[in-house]
Amino acid sequence: MASMQQQVQSQCSCSAHVVYEGTVPKDLMAIFRRGDEFASGVDHILLLQPNANSSTGACQFLQKLAALAESAIAGGIQTTYGPIISSSNSTATHVLMTRFAAPQQVEQLLQTPACAAVLQRDTRVPLVAAKSLCTSIQPIGETNKVDRVMFGR
Repeated sequence: MASMQQQVQSQCSCSAHVVYEGTVPKDLMAIFRRGDEFASGVDHILLLQPNANSSTGACQFLQKLAALAESAIAGGIQTTYGPIISSSNSTATHVLMTRFAAPQQVEQLLQTPACAAVLQRDTRVPLVAAKSLCTSIQPIGETNKVDRVMFGR
């Protein structure tokens, strides 16, 4: 972990880490992100924090957001989510990470009423956005690399 952090710091102006307890897909290849659908695409990472006006229902709401990300509306390939165990962002308590084939799919997800409420910090939802980050993943030989950060909110 320390050598990876040194490598990241030498190439980036800032970095963050998030360790979370997430769901594991049933497909073994998906656990290791192997296969054609994982060769390139877009990863969307949504860091969430509790809404000051709502203290219940965070886990159920997060589960519904994950289902929405993988639904026909957004078309996510794989979603993992769960409570954050350790983070350099002290306000975030949960994470939702989804792999998409194209950036347009991320926008489709973010434009749904549920995600718009999260991003706008609507008082009616139990979790609101602490950060929203999207990265482009491109194949390099037999490995993948983060090509660029596409947007952050």
